[in-house]
Formats: sequence, C-alpha cells, structure tokens
Amino acid sequence: MAQAVGYCESVMIPSTHQAEAESLLEQREWLQAILAVTADAIVATDQDDKIKFMNSAAEKLTGWKGEEALSRRKADVFKLARPCVLVRRDGIKCHITETTAPIHTAGRVTGRVSIIHDHTGRHHRENQLAEANKFAAVGKMASQVAHDFNNLLVVILGYSEMMLAEPLVAAENAGRLRQISEATTKAAGLTRKLLVASSSAKSCDAL
Repeated sequence: MAQAVGYCESVMIPSTHQAEAESLLEQREWLQAILAVTADAIVATDQDDKIKFMNSAAEKLTGWKGEEALSRRKADVFKLARPCVLVRRDGIKCHITETTAPIHTAGRVTGRVSIIHDHTGRHHRENQLAEANKFAAVGKMASQVAHDFNNLLVVILGYSEMMLAEPLVAAENAGRLRQISEATTKAAGLTRKLLVASSSAKSCDAL
C-alpha cells in the first residue's frame, strides 16, 4: 500500500509542475500581447535605473529599438528637455505625462515600471484653440473700436457738411472743410471695411 501511494505521488508531482508551467506560459503570452497593443509607452528599469524592458509604444515614442535600449540608463533613452517634454532620438519634442511605480521582489525594491502617455496632439490642439481665442478677443476689441470711431467720424462729417452749407463761409475755409469732409468720408469707408472683416471672422468662428 505504501508503495502504491508513493507511485501515485511520483506521477502527480510532474503533472502538477507541467500544469503550472503551462499556466505561467499562457499568462506570459497574454501579458506580452497586452503590452504589445497598449498605446502608452511602458518601460521597466532595475534598481540602477537601467532599462530591462520596453514595449513597442515606448520604441515608437523614443525612436529607440528595444534591443538598443536594453541596459542603457533610462535618462539616456527618455531624454527630457524640461519636465513633461521628451526629446525623441530624432530630436522631435513630445509632451508627455508619466506614472511610475516600484517593483518589489522578496520585500525589497528591485526596479521601477513607468507608463508614459504622449499627449502631443492634444497639446497642439489646446495651443491652436488658445491662439484662436486670442485672435477672437482681438477681433472683438477691434470691432468695438471701429464702431466707436465710426460714430465719431459721422459727427465730424455731419458738422463739416453743415458748415459747408452756410452761405457766409469764406472760400478759404470752405476748401479746408471740403478736405475735412473728404478725409472723413475715406476714414469712414475704411472703418466699414474693418467692421465687415470683423463680422466675417465671427461667422467663421461660429462655423
């Protein structure tokens, strides 16, 4: 009976180990597949901050191949021009956010893993929106100034025409008044063009 039990144990132990090995292999394949399709860059370093792993997104972000980056210091591959601005291998700058967590082995920190998100596109869109808002504010202010200036021109033009209509105006003064009237008319025309341009810009913004 004791021999039978011993025989069963000697058969079951290898079977258990094989199942565990297959399970670990399956988990590893799942993890590799997840890391491969993850859009964010993932990099793992040892306690000396040397790279031990980079996914394909990290390769694309930095311009470094994984095998080239291995054992290099992270700061040499993920170069920062300033906080949150990464400089790729080709010199292009990217705006990033990074989240880092320690890797624990047997109760001690043996490395770190970082997830780096590239939001360069969003940063550019935000800058474009800020520029658009700035130009819209300037356009609004210009429109208001043009409107107020046009009102002043109307007053000047009106009074100059009234004075020209007076029968007792001297010829010399009449010539000067006509010059004032002509200049005011031209200025009013330019002001109207500015108002039209401002209205067109507002229409484009609305679209």
